[in-house]
Amino acid sequence: MIVTFLRGALLGIGLIMPLGPQNTFIFQRASLQEKFSQLLPVLLVCIVCDAALILGAVIGADFIQSFARWSLFVQFIGGIFLLYLSWSIWKNSKKEVDVSDKKSLGIGQQVFYTLSISLLNPHAILDTFFVIGTASASYIGFEKHVFSLGCILVDIAWFLGLACLGFFLKKLKNGSKITLITNRISSIIMLVMALDIFYTIIVN
Repeated sequence: MIVTFLRGALLGIGLIMPLGPQNTFIFQRASLQEKFSQLLPVLLVCIVCDAALILGAVIGADFIQSFARWSLFVQFIGGIFLLYLSWSIWKNSKKEVDVSDKKSLGIGQQVFYTLSISLLNPHAILDTFFVIGTASASYIGFEKHVFSLGCILVDIAWFLGLACLGFFLKKLKNGSKITLITNRISSIIMLVMALDIFYTIIVN
């Protein structure tokens, strides 16, 4: 069981580590909030959405092949969404972080935005269903639950760690410059991800 748990955890680490919409948004919000507790809505939504995707992939592992026929459509919609995120983050990047930015998004807006980047990201959907779902197919019974738990706990630890990093970096003397650089890099990465999706669609 320990080996099964570690396999799920390692697979989860490999999928969650790349800088994407979720990680970017958590880091941005963490660098703007005065209290760590203000990050809880975003963190909880990310954790719940990822857990739901993981459990859905594990439960529906036998139906992944039938889902594959829709993969190109999902990739196209997701590519457009990532292009929008890339443009939005680059446009809204600022050289200095104003106090007004800290209250620019209400709880409802944060929750809605977090839901959209968690559930409309094609990489998250495809990676979760095709990678985790396929890997879980080799397990049966209680082992499936252990495998899923490994993936989910890694997600929780990663999101909390990323939030703590962003929250404490803002206290540095050049915290605003670090945030600006991070935003620009994240914007470029999302653009590359979108272009990669469109390239995959074309060659297929």
